[in-house]
Amino acid sequence: MEAEFQTVGYLLVDAFARVDVMDSRLPSRMWSPSTCLSNSYPDADFTWVTTSSEQDDALRTRLGLSEAQLSEYKTDATRLLDEGHLGWPNLFLSLTHTRSFAARWLTEVVDLRLLGLALPEDLASSAAASSTPQPGMGPSGVHLGLKRQAGDEEEGTTLGFDVLGLEAESGSFHAPVCNDLVGDFIDRLGLSLNEHALLSTLTDATLAAEFCCLDETGAEPALWLPWRVRTYGLR
Repeated sequence: MEAEFQTVGYLLVDAFARVDVMDSRLPSRMWSPSTCLSNSYPDADFTWVTTSSEQDDALRTRLGLSEAQLSEYKTDATRLLDEGHLGWPNLFLSLTHTRSFAARWLTEVVDLRLLGLALPEDLASSAAASSTPQPGMGPSGVHLGLKRQAGDEEEGTTLGFDVLGLEAESGSFHAPVCNDLVGDFIDRLGLSLNEHALLSTLTDATLAAEFCCLDETGAEPALWLPWRVRTYGLR
């Protein structure tokens, strides 16, 4: 029986180029939900988050915005956060608002892609419980997306399955690439990556996630789960 999925949210990310220290079997360009690898938009770019002038200048250059426009960009992101369309630090909860934000602010971003993340329904409830914020902390976007129990989003094209390590409090992801696990997936587990550097089946991704959770693997402490990744048109 085919697994049922729960759509958790949407990310706007750019491509990252493989560097020499990464496994040579990876493609030259990839997109990742992990901000260790790809830039995401916005990435906690809210009016009340303190940033340096150097950080703002780098972001303005990447977005092609003036100082005044960058201020408006942060104001818009904060509004979406306050209205519940966006969760900390970068997960959109509405496909419509994701597209609107990209159309307004991200037209100059090179290699921008809109990704959707979903979990098998039998994992979603436990992931929601594991990502419950500590007292005094606000919920992450992933936790909000899990708690709303949205149905699966039929639109979009499935790219494959990514094994991502969720940091429960921050709502950010670790990736196998930045944990040097690609070789282990291929050589130790006998798995194959597709042209998107993702696993092709939920079965393979579940095996890889279980491997990441082993103490002997040495992956960063996180909730490692098999996430289905889809791509959507920006319009």
